[in-house]
Amino acid sequence: MHDMYIPCNTVDVCSSGGLSNLLYQCSLPEKLKPQDDEPAKVMLRIYGQIIRENPDTVVTDSVIFSALAEKNMGPKLYGVFTGGRVEEYLDVSTVKPALKTTCI
Repeated sequence: MHDMYIPCNTVDVCSSGGLSNLLYQCSLPEKLKPQDDEPAKVMLRIYGQIIRENPDTVVTDSVIFSALAEKNMGPKLYGVFTGGRVEEYLDVSTVKPALKTTCI
């Protein structure tokens, strides 16, 4: 992949305690075109305090995410690094309140 990805906006900022993940949507500059199967946008996940404090949680989370990605049951996994991972960016919207149901 290009090493030219740039963070363009924060999707979810951690709480003041820093317990949740930081998520950044990163994209190639407009002047660069993706190469081969390279994505134009990715999601950069920086683990929050809860996951960082428990190494077993990091391993479990990474294994489950990787397995789901391999079976096309979740976003693709592009890379893992100490403290986070790079995932496929999915441009989606949430279900509108009128479409939600309370019974299962």
